[in-house]
Amino acid sequence: MYKILLLLLVLVANSVLAAVPKLNFSDLISGPAAGLGDGNGSGVIVTVWGQYLGETQGSSTLSFVDSLGGVHENIHIYYWKNADGVLPGGPANLFESHKMQELAFSIPQAASGLGSIRVTVNGVLSNTLPFTIRNGAIYHVMSNGNDSSGNGSFSAPWETIGKALTEIEDPGSSIYVHDNLSTGNASTKRAVYWNKVSALSGYSNQYAIVAYPNSQPIVIGRSGFRNYRTGGQVVSKFSVFASNCDEGANGQIQNCDTNPSKYTSAIQTSAYGRVVANKITDVDGRCASGQQGAIVGNSLSVDRVSGSQILGNEVYEYGCEGTAKFQHTTYLSIRSGSDNEQVDPWRFGWNYLHDNHAKNGIHQYDENNSGLECGSPNGTVIINDNVIINQGGSGINVGANCPWTNDFDIYNNIIINAGLAADWDGIDPNTSNGGYTSAITIQDGGLMGNVRIHHNTFYTWNDDDQTESAQACLGLLGSQDNVRVVWDDNVCYATKDKHFVNNNWNGIQLLDNVSGNNNSWFYSGTNPVDAIFPSWDSAALLNDPLITLSVPQISVHNNSPLIGVSTTTLTHDVYGSPRLQNSTVGAVEFISADLIFFGGFE
Repeated sequence: MYKILLLLLVLVANSVLAAVPKLNFSDLISGPAAGLGDGNGSGVIVTVWGQYLGETQGSSTLSFVDSLGGVHENIHIYYWKNADGVLPGGPANLFESHKMQELAFSIPQAASGLGSIRVTVNGVLSNTLPFTIRNGAIYHVMSNGNDSSGNGSFSAPWETIGKALTEIEDPGSSIYVHDNLSTGNASTKRAVYWNKVSALSGYSNQYAIVAYPNSQPIVIGRSGFRNYRTGGQVVSKFSVFASNCDEGANGQIQNCDTNPSKYTSAIQTSAYGRVVANKITDVDGRCASGQQGAIVGNSLSVDRVSGSQILGNEVYEYGCEGTAKFQHTTYLSIRSGSDNEQVDPWRFGWNYLHDNHAKNGIHQYDENNSGLECGSPNGTVIINDNVIINQGGSGINVGANCPWTNDFDIYNNIIINAGLAADWDGIDPNTSNGGYTSAITIQDGGLMGNVRIHHNTFYTWNDDDQTESAQACLGLLGSQDNVRVVWDDNVCYATKDKHFVNNNWNGIQLLDNVSGNNNSWFYSGTNPVDAIFPSWDSAALLNDPLITLSVPQISVHNNSPLIGVSTTTLTHDVYGSPRLQNSTVGAVEFISADLIFFGGFE
C-alpha cells in the first residue's frame, strides 16, 4: 500500500508540472499604460505566446504586477486562442509547429517602471514575462483613415503606414495597424521604410509597428520592412511578401529587378529591436534571389543586429529552386570592416521555418574583403526552440571567415529533412551550387569560441541524395581549427545510410574538435556503411529511439530508451512541457497520458 501511495504522489507531483502554463515571449516589452483610445483598453496592446494556456480563456485569468507590487486583474483581453494563424490572432501558425496559444491584452493604468505579466490557468500560476511601463505615444493606421486630416489617434487615424512614419517624431512610439490593410505591391522597392533619426529608439523605449487585434495587415514589395539611422524597432504580426524575380519553369528565376542583391528581404532587423510572429513568404508567382534573406541584418554601415530578437516567425516557401546561393532564409552578420566592432548577441527563438528553398534556415555567417576583422558578438548567441522542416541547405548554419570570439548555445530545436538542394536547376539536385547537405553545419573560418549543441532532434537530412559536402547530421566545414563543439543529449535519426558526423572537403581537422555524450544515433535500415556513431560518445544510445513523426510534430513513445537518461538545466522542451529531473534526450520530453490526465487537477 505504501508503494502505491508513493507512486500516486509522484504521479500527481509530476502531473502538476505537466499542466503548468508557460509564457515564452511577447511582442512588446515596454510602453505606456494610457493613451490607446479605442474605448476598450487603456495602454499599449501586448500579445504573448505560450503553451498550456488553453485554447479559450474560460476561467483563466491574466494579471499585471506593477513596479510597486500592485496586482492588476481587471484587464481588457482582446482574444485568447490557439496561435493557429487565424483571426482574431496573428498570421504565424505556431500552434501547428509548437502547440502554442496567444493572447492579446491592454496594459492597465499602473505604476511606472518594471512590472511583470502572468496568467493563471486551472488555478495554476505561470512564469512571468517582464514589461516596463514608461512614457510613449500611441498611434493608429486604418484603411478608412485620412492622411490629410488625421492626427493618428483612434478617432482620427492615418490611412497609411508611410504617413505615420513621416509624422512621428517621438522615440518609443507604438503604431497599431488595423484591418487587413495592404501596403506596397510587387514592384515596390521598399514597402515600409523607417528613416528618421529624430525617432531613434532603443532597448528601453522600443518603437513598434504592430497589427491591431483582429487584423492581419499585409506588406508587399521587393523589400518589406527596411530601416536606416534608426533602432529599437518592433515588427509584429504582419504578413510579408517579398520577392525580386519572376519564377519560371522548374522554379528558375527570370526577369529580376535591377540590382536585386541589395534590397531583397522581407524584414530587416534593427539594433535592440524585435521581429515577432510575422508570416513571410514570396510574392505569388515570384521568387526571392540575389543576396540577403527573409529576415536579415548586419552592422556594415549601421548596427542593425545588436541585441536583436527574432521570435515566433513563420517563414515558408521562401525562394525557389533557382534562388541564388547568397539569398538565405534568414541571415544575420556583422561585416563591420576594420574596426572590429563588438555587438550584443542576437537570438533566434520559437520560429517555424518550412518548405524554404533559400539556402540555410537560421544562418549566421561573417566575412569582409580583407579577411582580417569583421567584428564579433560579445556574448552568447542563443538559437532555441525552432522547428525547421524541408529546408534548402542546412537547418542551422554557424560560420565565420574572420574572428568571432563568442559562444553559441543551440537547444530544443527540431530539424526535419534539411540539407536539401539550393540554387539548383529544379531537375537534378546535384546541380546545387555549393550545397550544404547537413542538418546543422559549423563553418570554422574564424570561430574562436564554443558551440554547445544539446537537446535537439534531427530527423533525416540530405534526403534528396546530393553527393557533395558532408551529408551529415553534423557537418564540419572550414580551413581553421579553433572552434570547439560540445554535442550532448541530441537525437540523430537517419532513414538513409547517411553520416552522423562528417566533414566537408576542407574540414577534416575539425573532427577531433567535437565531444559529447548521451546522444541517440539511429539508422532505421540495416548494415550501415556511413551511419556509424562517433567513438567519442562513450554513452551513445544506439537502440531505436521510438519517436513518431507527424510533421511538423514529433512524439516520444512511452518505451523509448531516450526517457529518463538525461540531466539538464533546461526547464521545458520545445512544446512547453516541463523537463523532469531525469529528462528525455532530444527536443521533446516524454509526458505520459496519465500525467496529462492527472494534470487537470490542482
